[in-house]
Amino acid sequence: MHNNVCRKLATFTLFSTLIPTIGFAAPHAMLEKAKTYALDSQVRAFQVPTVDNTGKIKYYDMTINLTVKNDGSPNPIASVVAKPSPIINAKAIVAGTYKSVVDGTVCKAINMTLTNGRIQSFFTCPEFEFSLATGGVTATHPYFPILNSNGITKRSDINTQAWGNVTSITSTDTYRLIDTFHIDRCKSGWIIGAKTDGKTLILSAYGNGINGDGSFQCTATFTKQP
Repeated sequence: MHNNVCRKLATFTLFSTLIPTIGFAAPHAMLEKAKTYALDSQVRAFQVPTVDNTGKIKYYDMTINLTVKNDGSPNPIASVVAKPSPIINAKAIVAGTYKSVVDGTVCKAINMTLTNGRIQSFFTCPEFEFSLATGGVTATHPYFPILNSNGITKRSDINTQAWGNVTSITSTDTYRLIDTFHIDRCKSGWIIGAKTDGKTLILSAYGNGINGDGSFQCTATFTKQP
C-alpha cells in the first residue's frame, strides 16, 4: 500500500513538472519569414515573427547595426533596435505623398474608384510608375492576366496585399528602375504588392511580369507625409 502511494505521488510530481513546458518552444525569431534587406553594415527587417515562452507570436520591425574592428574582423556584438510592427493589411491606399524610410525617395499616389467598386491607386516615383488595385485577384482585376500568368493567384498571401505592376519607366537609364527596392535591372511589368495601415506603406516586388515567374524579389517601406 505504501509503495503504491509513493509511486502515484512520484508520477504526479513528474507530470506536474513537465506540464508547464509541454508544447512550447524556446523563445526565438523567424527572420526567414520577414521582409529583410541589408546595406553596408546595417540590416533592416520588417514584420519579423517572434515566439515568446508561451508560444505566442508577435511581430517586430528591427534594425541591426554591425561594427567592424580595426583589423577588419566583424565585432561579434551587434546593436539591435526593435519596435512592434504596425498592423498592415490590404485596405485601400490613402492618396498622397509617401517617403522611403531608406533613401528618402518620394512617390505620389492618386486614387480612382472603378465601376466594379475597386479602388485603383496610381503611383509616380522619380524613376518609375506603377498601379495597384484593391479586391480579390479575379477576372475583374485590371491586372489579372499578368498576375495570373505569373503565379500570383497561387500565393498563400494573395489576400493580404493589393496587387498591380510597374506601368512605365521614367528614368533616362532604362535598366535602373527601383533603387528603393535595391533592384538594379527591373523592367516595365514587374509585379508589385502593397500593404498599408494608412500611414505605413510596404511595397514588395515580384518577378518580371513579362518573362518572369512572379517570385518574391525585395521590399521597401514608405511613410505617408503630412
